[in-house]
Amino acid sequence: MKLNQRYSAIVAAFVLALVSGQGALADLPPEDIGVSEVLPDETPMHWVWVVDAGTSFSRALLFDGDTGEMKGQLDTGYWSPGMTVSGDRKSILVNETYFSHGSRGPREDIVAVYDASTLTPRLEIPVPPRRMVALTMQHMIGTTDDQRILGITNFTPMRTLSLVDLNTGTLLSEEDTPGCGQIYPAGDNRLMTLCGDGSFLTFTMRQEEDGQVAIHRSGSQAFFDPDEDPVIISAARRGNRWFFASFNGYIHEVDAATDQPMLAEKWSLLTDKERRKEWRTSGYQSLALHEPSGLLYALMHRGAEETYEEPGEEVWIYDSETKARLIKVELEHPTVSIAVSRDAEPLLFASGFKTIVPTWMLFTLGITGQLGDIFTYLAPVVDVYDARTGKHLRTIEGTGTFPIELHVP
Repeated sequence: MKLNQRYSAIVAAFVLALVSGQGALADLPPEDIGVSEVLPDETPMHWVWVVDAGTSFSRALLFDGDTGEMKGQLDTGYWSPGMTVSGDRKSILVNETYFSHGSRGPREDIVAVYDASTLTPRLEIPVPPRRMVALTMQHMIGTTDDQRILGITNFTPMRTLSLVDLNTGTLLSEEDTPGCGQIYPAGDNRLMTLCGDGSFLTFTMRQEEDGQVAIHRSGSQAFFDPDEDPVIISAARRGNRWFFASFNGYIHEVDAATDQPMLAEKWSLLTDKERRKEWRTSGYQSLALHEPSGLLYALMHRGAEETYEEPGEEVWIYDSETKARLIKVELEHPTVSIAVSRDAEPLLFASGFKTIVPTWMLFTLGITGQLGDIFTYLAPVVDVYDARTGKHLRTIEGTGTFPIELHVP
């Protein structure tokens, strides 16, 4: 058959298929424009927010841990430093940055408060355009326990803390925090910032008789030695206690009941043998804590000190009261972040990557120097486990391009 005859035959077949399919197309109901699904007023506890930092314009994806179904998505602006879910599970707060021409032009920074049931913004609060632009991670923003004051970590490179009054929708203050950064809530009216010398700088907000909010700042004694064994900024909380893991595998429990936080206990995640084998916490979100039971979850791997942010291969579960290790969970995939739901039947979420080519192919490409960008051969996933037994329940795919941060309501 000549080329033009083949072309005519292909066109004829396409037209026939199009005509024959018109009846089926006509049966499709018209789409209702402007209609949005409504989620529960309070985000269910087995749902999880996955922050995708794989592109310059970040987003947050909402999944049901029981089914793996995606429930919604928020676009969070230019490399958002993170988000937080309100204590009543009815709002999502995000620090967002936008440029008038996409990646350039006049800049606008806001705190966006989203309705958890519709994922539409209820409030946008202008804030100084000085927030820290870095890889999305925990504790870049945080609220007081009464949900009134939101703190934002700034870095220009001068360190400051923006304090936003969520009740009035205004910037309350911008405080100097030399050498101090990430934010840790510590009561109804207090926020702690972690400092490079091993101490905390704490801000306490009190409402005066005239209705104005007064800000009091106080320093603390160092609770770790930053030269000998620094702690990792990813921390977990139970009540007034914050749990920090150090590079060498020790847990520092900080009592944050007053404006003078102090070291309450220090204990080891590792045996001497495990420490010699270079087991240590890993990933970007390396600790999680189930507050009702007191179970502490640590993402672990083997490697030298400088590998502390590499993906983990196991989760070790401890009783935070007795300090006893209960079980080790071998993970389905290399994992960078973990989180645990807050209910009586908790789920353990583990965000990481699975290979989409055989292992032998990765090995061959590596030894021949042809591996290139490793992410070409990886697909992001979130694995879901029974948090009490470590049993793998399901793998959620389609979780973005680099799902680095997890938030449970």
